[in-house]
Amino acid sequence: MGKVDIEVRSDAEWHEDFCEQLREYDYDDSTAGWKAPHPNTAAVMRYVRARKGDLAAAVKQYVQAERFFFEQKTWTMDSPDPLEECYAATCPHLNAGFGREGEPLYFERTGVINQAELLKITHPKDLVWRHVRQQELFIRRAQQKSAELGKLIEKQIIIMDMKGLSFWPNPRAFAVFKETIRIDQAYYPERLKAVFFINSPLIFRPIWGAIRPWLDPLTRDKFHVLGSSYQEALLEKITPENLPEEYGGTMSVGLAPLVPLDAEGQGWAMERAKDIEAGNTGRGHYASGEGPVTPPWLPPPPAKPTAPTRPSLTRPSSVTSKRSSTPWIVPGARGSLWL
Repeated sequence: MGKVDIEVRSDAEWHEDFCEQLREYDYDDSTAGWKAPHPNTAAVMRYVRARKGDLAAAVKQYVQAERFFFEQKTWTMDSPDPLEECYAATCPHLNAGFGREGEPLYFERTGVINQAELLKITHPKDLVWRHVRQQELFIRRAQQKSAELGKLIEKQIIIMDMKGLSFWPNPRAFAVFKETIRIDQAYYPERLKAVFFINSPLIFRPIWGAIRPWLDPLTRDKFHVLGSSYQEALLEKITPENLPEEYGGTMSVGLAPLVPLDAEGQGWAMERAKDIEAGNTGRGHYASGEGPVTPPWLPPPPAKPTAPTRPSLTRPSSVTSKRSSTPWIVPGARGSLWL
């Protein structure tokens, strides 16, 4: 079956044919017996829309995404981010509020991010994993809102304040942004309602020109580049009570000011920077190893077992059942640090 007009067939028909093709999917030897769990209808329709009605391509993308989630253990998002203090010191951000249709909101003062400082104390892979963690947080919030409203919420709205941007982004930060776009389009399709770049200075125009080709045309239409007159556009998607006061709303919660690392944290960051320069690529499932230094704000990690056993390549049944227990609410979570 090639591309088909999505509206010609019902969601139930798409789901039935999708699952049939998934059962017959030809996995390569590298999966070692792992198979993607069968999705609910809402998930099927996201991949079908992303692939514009090409069922075979939708199934392939779904399998690749589920394998990414399995290998990166994206459902284990309950623990604190080991680098949270570093982001609090360099990147003002806020996960709060919901759009008019229930979409979770994410705010970020992108223009004032100290990219050079952030890249001294983190590795680009840390930043990519931070983005994946944020995607997971957004999905958890969307699931909770779905349960509250009794309807499917599966998209987010992102507001990126570019005020203060006065130079071309650091090349490594630019590469991180490109990789997060690739991950979102490959593994989190149809999860974006809108992105608003607000307070965009003239320097941002060529930056946006460089970003545009990375985006699928349909995704590109969801990005809005605005100057200082942005309130009307935001209020079309967001009620005043869900918009921070600094952006023309009435929500008392705002983006927290930067919190510099204390002396102990600075010392840890300097040691970590040396580790990164020496080739230690950081912590986290997405990174390629655990660093030798534990942040001073976290308890020391438990001792590693002397003879660790290799984990099974089959997704735990409890996780599989959670992901398909209702039409849209998946307790296991799956959001955005944008640089």
